[in-house]
Amino acid sequence: MKKLTMLLLVIALVFSAALAEPLSKSALFGSWSDSNYTNETIGLGFTVGDWHLYSQEEIMAANQWQDIVTDEQVAEMVASAQQFMIMQAERADKLQNVNIGMQDMSEYAAMIPYLDMDEFVGIQVSQVKTALEGMSVTDFQAEQGVYTVGDEEWHGFTGSYTLMGIPMHVRQAYVFRDTYLVIITATTALEDNTGDIYARFYAI
Repeated sequence: MKKLTMLLLVIALVFSAALAEPLSKSALFGSWSDSNYTNETIGLGFTVGDWHLYSQEEIMAANQWQDIVTDEQVAEMVASAQQFMIMQAERADKLQNVNIGMQDMSEYAAMIPYLDMDEFVGIQVSQVKTALEGMSVTDFQAEQGVYTVGDEEWHGFTGSYTLMGIPMHVRQAYVFRDTYLVIITATTALEDNTGDIYARFYAI
């Protein structure tokens, strides 16, 4: 079934000419304040509280987009990037963090309404496992689920693994906004507080 899904995506790549509407820099990255992060494009806000919210400049640097200034340049980078980050925050002790990533999936626009999200998440779990194992991570386990983000249900998984002897926990969830895939990743060390991190998101 996974091979069939990937084959259909390849077919969509060939036959779909639909393109995502380019987003301006401000629409893509959202708005920062001392206590909240909001992004109208994805319809979510995040309560920062006493966490550190990375600035737009820091996010741009993490994407290696330091020299990107205009909306046109942003659109070019979005179209060419495999995946990019639009928000990141972490607790002061660095034991908990969260980020929002996006990917332009306009090449597959024709298939998005028909995707089996459970199967899609299963593929993502396999990819995450492979990536973590390449970082000498051990004992990776994951369970798929559906999580409330703001006032909407997102499909994803909650997992655990060991990194240099430290127990780690991760929750990753996915949703489509137009032809953009939006990914929220919450990671915690020692205890699983990923649900508490997700509770900081609210609908706008």
